[in-house]
Amino acid sequence: MSGNTWRGLKTVALAVSLLLMQGTAAAAPAWYGGKVEFIYLHADGFFVDFVGSSVDDCLYDRIWIKQSTLGKDIVDRAYSMALAAQASDRSFTIVVDKTINGPEGLCEALNGNMLIRD
Repeated sequence: MSGNTWRGLKTVALAVSLLLMQGTAAAAPAWYGGKVEFIYLHADGFFVDFVGSSVDDCLYDRIWIKQSTLGKDIVDRAYSMALAAQASDRSFTIVVDKTINGPEGLCEALNGNMLIRD
């Protein structure tokens, strides 16, 4: 192989790898949730099951809100919002990064960003 061909192949390989990394980074944190079906307390916070879940590729099809990750104040606020959403038959959504633990991984709330909506 000539030097120019080799340099061209390296340039193409670099461009493809940058595009793949950009696609992965862009897919990371996103809003997930829906109508709350069940709320389960556990020692480090709680987790939420959703009706017709948008998190069916997560472990046990639920979002975990953990005090060790988010802190007590955020977990308390999230718990209140999840209960209010369930009681009013509205959707509870929260930011999750599904790529942290991989496919069928534990989908943990990433931060305190959450919403109740129709």
